[in-house]
Amino acid sequence: MKRIVLLLILLVLAERALSATIVSTIDNKATAETKKLFVNLKELMGSKTLFGQAHFYTRTCSGNAVRGTYPVDAYKITGKYPFILSADYKWDKDDVVYHYNKGGAILMAWGMYNPVNVVVGTDGKDYVCVKEHISNAELNRPITGTDVWSYWQSAGTRGYGDAWKDNHLYDQDDHPIRKILTGGLRNAYYHALLDQVAAYFNELKDSKGKLIPVIFRPFHECDGEWFWWGRQKVDSIQVNTDAEYIQLWQETVKYLKDVKGVHNILWCFNYDTRLSDTAANFVKRYPGNDYVDVIALDCYGSDNLLLKTQTIVKEAENRGKVAGIAEFSRDAQKGIDDKKNYWMNEFWDVIKSDSTASKIVFACSYSNGPKVYYGPGWRHEDAPSFKAFISDEKVVMLGDIEIR
Repeated sequence: MKRIVLLLILLVLAERALSATIVSTIDNKATAETKKLFVNLKELMGSKTLFGQAHFYTRTCSGNAVRGTYPVDAYKITGKYPFILSADYKWDKDDVVYHYNKGGAILMAWGMYNPVNVVVGTDGKDYVCVKEHISNAELNRPITGTDVWSYWQSAGTRGYGDAWKDNHLYDQDDHPIRKILTGGLRNAYYHALLDQVAAYFNELKDSKGKLIPVIFRPFHECDGEWFWWGRQKVDSIQVNTDAEYIQLWQETVKYLKDVKGVHNILWCFNYDTRLSDTAANFVKRYPGNDYVDVIALDCYGSDNLLLKTQTIVKEAENRGKVAGIAEFSRDAQKGIDDKKNYWMNEFWDVIKSDSTASKIVFACSYSNGPKVYYGPGWRHEDAPSFKAFISDEKVVMLGDIEIR
C-alpha cells in the first residue's frame, strides 16, 4: 500500500514538473505557425540571437524608396539579410509578406495617434482636430491610415516636431487612455480602429495562403514620456495611470483575440528605459502573464543596456516568456565617427559577456536614412564592427537557421 501511495505521489510530482515546462502562447487558438514560432524562439533563448532591423528594404543610407531601389545596408556589408524585419502596422505590408516568404520573421509596432485629437468625418475619413499648432485650413485636411507615421508624412511645412506634439502630447490633460477604455467617450472609435487592425492581420497571408505570424508590439516603449500612452503627468497633472495602461493592454488583447478572432499574433510587451531597471519597477505596467508572450526592451546608446537587458531576461524566464531587444542603436545624433566600434564594443561585447543578458533571442536595430545612422551602413565607418558582430556564431541572419 505504501508503495502505491509513493508511486501516486511521484506521478503527481512528475505531472506538475511536466506542466511547468510546457511552452505555450497566451492564445490557445493561435495558428500552428504562431505556436511554432513561439516554441522555437523559446528554445533558442541562450543559444542564438536573431538579428533584425527596422524597414531595411526601404530605408537605407543610400536613400529611402521602394524595395529594390537601393541596396540593403546589412546585405551590402555581409552578403546576408537581417533575420527579422521590424515593421510598422500597415506601412510595410508588401515588405512583410516578401520577407516572410523568404524565410524571415516579423516584428511589428503600431504608432497609433492620440485618439483624443481625431474625429471621424461624415465621409468616413479620420480628421486631425487639435486646438493649436495647426491652421484653420488644416483642420479639415484628412489624414490617411490609422497611425502617426502617416500623419508625419502629410505634416507639410509644419514639420516633424509639431506633428509629434500634436499626435502624442497635445491634450494629455484630457486623459487619452481613459477615454478609449470601456465606458470612455472614445471607446467606440478605438474599437473601430481595432476592427481595421483585425482585418489587417486576418488578411496577412504568405505565398501558400497561410496567416503570417507576427510579434506585435502595440503601445511600445510603454514608459516613454514622448508617447501619449507612456506619459503620466503634464505640469504635475496626472493624465494616465499605470492601472489604466494595464487595462488598455488587456482590453486590446481580449478584443482582437476573443472578439475579432485574430490568432496570428505573439503579444510583445515593450519597455523603454524608466521601468526596466528593476523587478519592482518592471511590474508597474506589466499587464499579466495571460496577456503577454514576449517581453522586449528598446534601448538607444549604452544607457544602462546591461542592467535593463538583465531585467527583462530574468522576468521573461520567471514567467515563461520570450525575451528580446526590439530597438537598439548608437546615439544617431552624434554621427558615426565616434561610434565606429559600436556594434562590438558598446553592444555585443556587453550582451554576450553576461550569462543572463546573452539569453535574448532577438535584437533589432532601428532603420537608416541618408542622414540618419541608426543601423549598419555600408558607407559608414562602423561597417567592420557590424561585420564582426554578425560573424559571431551566436548571431543569426536570414538563411542561417530555420525556425518554421
